[in-house]
Amino acid sequence: MAVLAVADIIVINLAVLIAFFIRNEFSLEAVASEVQRGSFWLGAFMLSIIYILLHVLFRLYRVMWKYATLTDVCTLVAATMLSYVVYGLARTAFNFPMMASIYVIAAVCGAAGTVFVRLVARVVRRRPWRAAVPKKRRNARFSRCRAGR
Repeated sequence: MAVLAVADIIVINLAVLIAFFIRNEFSLEAVASEVQRGSFWLGAFMLSIIYILLHVLFRLYRVMWKYATLTDVCTLVAATMLSYVVYGLARTAFNFPMMASIYVIAAVCGAAGTVFVRLVARVVRRRPWRAAVPKKRRNARFSRCRAGR
């Protein structure tokens, strides 16, 4: 769970940087000047706290992503989008607003990134396929069971 939460925090904050990059017409200087501002780091901290709280509230860190369904993925996307909405409202309330397009781009990139992190976690935790056992040994096990009857 902790590794998944850290990966999520990295992805959602990276999504905000990608949104700045796209919004400022792929200018690295604009992104660098935004990162140097103190409000960016305050916003990153605020987004991370909001994101973790909403995902704990939606119990998304309890889902076994090895057996996740489409409903779990839709809940993940909805919770991620909701965290960006709450983040936008909080930044506006604290008088550090950004352009609305940055929130939208960041929400889409963040949702795609978190789904990607879950898919990678699912592949990494997968065990070798059971059919790797030679057919002869599999049949021998079943024949012993039948012989005992």
